[in-house]
Amino acid sequence: MGWSGYKVHLTETCEPDAPHLITHVHTTPAPVTDAAVLQDIHTALEGRGLLPDEHLVDAGYVDAGQIRRARHDHHVELVGPVKATTVTAQRAGIVFDNTRFTVDWDRRQAVCPGGRTSVQWREARTQRGAPVTRVRFAARYCGPCELRASCTNAGWGLGDVRAPSLTNQSALRGVLAEKQASSVS
Repeated sequence: MGWSGYKVHLTETCEPDAPHLITHVHTTPAPVTDAAVLQDIHTALEGRGLLPDEHLVDAGYVDAGQIRRARHDHHVELVGPVKATTVTAQRAGIVFDNTRFTVDWDRRQAVCPGGRTSVQWREARTQRGAPVTRVRFAARYCGPCELRASCTNAGWGLGDVRAPSLTNQSALRGVLAEKQASSVS
């Protein structure tokens, strides 16, 4: 049995010294993700002159691409919970997330947790169309490496790692740094 029904996305003002008013209502079929409608919501708000400087949202709307698009396309600061790692095995330390790889964006190289430098770098897109950087390591080093199972699930001897695009990675790192700084103070 699939999802049946709808979701409603409400946007409201939240000024401390003014009434809270609903400024936009967006309805979608239930299976549509929150992130999939955020661009439409911002476009509609902009068309009516109601686009906020800051848009407070829950975790379903926030990822690196959404942060970048909100800033770039609408000059809106997207504010919401961002997790550094969403994969359970990465949080548990069983497999490495891409923060364990040292990336030199200018030289278009990465160094794996085992200290080996990548041999291939290419820009690509995920199945959902998001930009990613695919990095490959030499089979002669990656195949026999004791860390390999934590680095990649690619075929034997192929170290293939994906990282968000440079612009998405920069946006996400900025938000995570701000989050960490605010939790320290």
